[in-house]
Amino acid sequence: MNKLKQSKAFSLVEIIVALFITSLVSIAIVSLYNSGAKNFSQVDETSKLQNESNLLFAMIERDLARGGFTHPLRGDVTNTINCKSIISATHAINIVSGTEISSCFDKPSFDESAVYRYKITYKKGTFSGGPDANTLYKKVERTDDCATILSSSTDPNFASTVHGWQPVSDNINSITFSYPTIGTDSKTDILDVDIKFQSRRVSDYQLDFRKRVFLRNKSLTSNSSLCDNRCPNSKKLFADYNISDDNSAWNPSSQNVPGAKIAIQTGHVQTEDKLKWDTSLASTYNMTVSYDDTTGVLSIDGIRNGSEYENFLKSITYVNTITTPSSRTTIDGSADREIIMSLGYGGSVCDPIGRKVSTVRHFYCYVTDTTTGHGGWSGSGQTGNISGNQLWWGEAKLQAEATKYYNLKGYLTTITSSAENTYILDKIRKSDGTYPAGWTGGTDQATENTWVWAGGPEMGTAFYSHDGNSGNDGYTNWRTGEPNDCCDDLWFTNATSQGSSVGYNGDLATDTGEHFPTRGGEHYLQYTQAGGWNDLFVTGVNYNPFITDGYILEFSTNFTTTDTCNSNTADNQLACVVYFAEKELILDDTTYQDVRMLDFCDPNP
Repeated sequence: MNKLKQSKAFSLVEIIVALFITSLVSIAIVSLYNSGAKNFSQVDETSKLQNESNLLFAMIERDLARGGFTHPLRGDVTNTINCKSIISATHAINIVSGTEISSCFDKPSFDESAVYRYKITYKKGTFSGGPDANTLYKKVERTDDCATILSSSTDPNFASTVHGWQPVSDNINSITFSYPTIGTDSKTDILDVDIKFQSRRVSDYQLDFRKRVFLRNKSLTSNSSLCDNRCPNSKKLFADYNISDDNSAWNPSSQNVPGAKIAIQTGHVQTEDKLKWDTSLASTYNMTVSYDDTTGVLSIDGIRNGSEYENFLKSITYVNTITTPSSRTTIDGSADREIIMSLGYGGSVCDPIGRKVSTVRHFYCYVTDTTTGHGGWSGSGQTGNISGNQLWWGEAKLQAEATKYYNLKGYLTTITSSAENTYILDKIRKSDGTYPAGWTGGTDQATENTWVWAGGPEMGTAFYSHDGNSGNDGYTNWRTGEPNDCCDDLWFTNATSQGSSVGYNGDLATDTGEHFPTRGGEHYLQYTQAGGWNDLFVTGVNYNPFITDGYILEFSTNFTTTDTCNSNTADNQLACVVYFAEKELILDDTTYQDVRMLDFCDPNP
């Protein structure tokens, strides 16, 4: 009779105990890995070289892959300890020799309120501090520049983080750190770590391992310049800009904008100031963007919807190129720079440049028109004639007053101060960069030698009386010898009174409502090509420096169709558009308490 072979069964208690022991072993291995990878703890020898290699490589990879990492807190300039020198590529990962390597990177404080820079070095003995030839050592040091080692730090974790040479593994026969060559290219963003492990107990027990580490932060080391000694040197100008006060009345997603202008109104210094933009976004939106450092004006052209313009304008940044804040050009007692944004308008003949005066916003542009007018006077005196298609003063006035800019009404410019005159000449240029020779809104047609503004909010306001008493005048900028009321004999009431004489007559003024003089002489104000004021007869001329190729168009927020934003009328809807934005800047507040102070860092100013 065959006996059945009996097998011993495991009790439930025995199974639970076995599982518990297994879990303890797993926890011990995981804890050892986490400790080595995160807290710079050391790895003790294990009986299995395979397990040791996994743990060791994980720790080395973690330490080296961080080389060059610059923490985002470097942009928080309210804490000055965050601004340090660049982590160069050679400092990010430095292969000192085949058996020694270091990495340098940023590490935040526990509460992430500040950033501290550390340097980790691995080296195989024998050397002072690492006496055993078969041991890999590691040390952690505090540094600000990846070269100079600090013996103390405000980092609350300093004492528990730094240490001198400590053994990591004593089972190392050899170790080599090198950049691989792939094809014909040496790849400095990849690191090969070759280790031959050797058991201390049985020297014949050896294993060769290679780990390829991708140095993902090394190629980004230029980002660390975002907080070097140039910074902070820039500021987002319109980060909180909203293009509409009421999206239901004027929906930016369904309304188009043709362009925009951004001008440095106050304090512009050509050698210091730059306006920058997101070039990738400009390409996506098919916008043409340019900055004229002579005038301090950035121009944006391209029809896009209002939401896209709002998004793009939020990318505009002011940058100052001077490294030391105390060396920047500043203005005592006021903002160092005042920057103005004005939207373009589809119903206008130009994209105006904005200017703020107290609570009033003004907008200006130069309108060139040499194709639709009656023509200017050519030649000198009785030897000339009407030719070309320049606008007469009356035509320019009609055209300006028929133009709108959102809810603002247009008019020939009225220049009431030296600051305004300078601003127009500085910012409003012809396409070739010269001054905008052309018509403005002044005239003495009604009363000889009493010059008044003919339109806009200053309509009827006298600004000059040719009586030798400047005390009763407003601001003027007449050329030497002007006004001189030249050339009375060129004017005729109509073609009949003109007969065969050389000149111009009222029958040529064919536009409905067009102004025409009631007497001869020069009664209309213009800018010359040199920027001075000159009185000229109504036709204008075709010769320099008095050529009248256009006019200065102005709008202002105290001359509107309506100020009420709602959906009732087209003008009410346009009153909802935020077509003007401003930003004041301070350039030298190193306490960073003034919200106007530059607070971003541009690595390539």
